[in-house]
Amino acid sequence: MKAKLAVFTSILITSFIPIAAYNISLQPNSIVLLGNDNGILYVGGNGPNNYTSIQDAINDAKDGYTIYVYPGYYNESIVINKSISLIGIEKNGEKPVIDGGGRFYAVNITADGCTVKKFKIINYGSPWNWFIGYGVRIFSNSNDIEDNRIECSATAILMSNASFNIAINNTITNTEGAGIIMDCGANGNLIK
Repeated sequence: MKAKLAVFTSILITSFIPIAAYNISLQPNSIVLLGNDNGILYVGGNGPNNYTSIQDAINDAKDGYTIYVYPGYYNESIVINKSISLIGIEKNGEKPVIDGGGRFYAVNITADGCTVKKFKIINYGSPWNWFIGYGVRIFSNSNDIEDNRIECSATAILMSNASFNIAINNTITNTEGAGIIMDCGANGNLIK
């Protein structure tokens, strides 16, 4: 009997050692991301888990990740197709700039539960037709678009088949199009 108890105790103790090594506390219904990046990636900085492109970081992220973006110009149209938080780091009053390069959109959100916060979003859409192009296109639910500055001649934010999104403290300037369009099944959104 003592041999069985010793084997059981040994298995029990060794099964908890890997969790204790991460110094985490588990809560009911919690998700724990284990690995080298701890669910956090960076764009524009130095060191590990750092990228030069926002889209490359999004592509490598998993649901629940946070991507911090340092100030700088990022000439790209990005697609957020995972439930992530994309947070700009503001330094000396400068936000990171997502420059859509005249493309149809600068930020396209197709996943539920995303955050886009503290960016300057510019140069998207057609300069000749204000209705062609969007700074932020949202085709999903429960997203948070906050503290961004969006400027260009096209429409700033489009919510289509998008419900329960929050767009607060965004500044929309230099647009000849609509500031915010809620289209086709956009319900329960908060604009402030």
